Amino acid sequence: SSNGYAFIAIVLHWIDNNGKLQECLIDFVELIGDHSGENMAKTVWSTLERYGL
Repeated sequence: SSNGYAFIAIVLHWIDNNGKLQECLIDFVELIGDHSGENMAKTVWSTLERYGL
């Protein structure tokens, strides 16, 4: 973002039993540190673990 902060939004998408596309924002967090793939993966993994996914 232009204010110098970086954020990651984690959104789940799935098809329900009626064939309808569903989505849910499960986290929106500030990315602390560098923007490397490893750092972003750690941030996403932390959220997935918290939800048991």
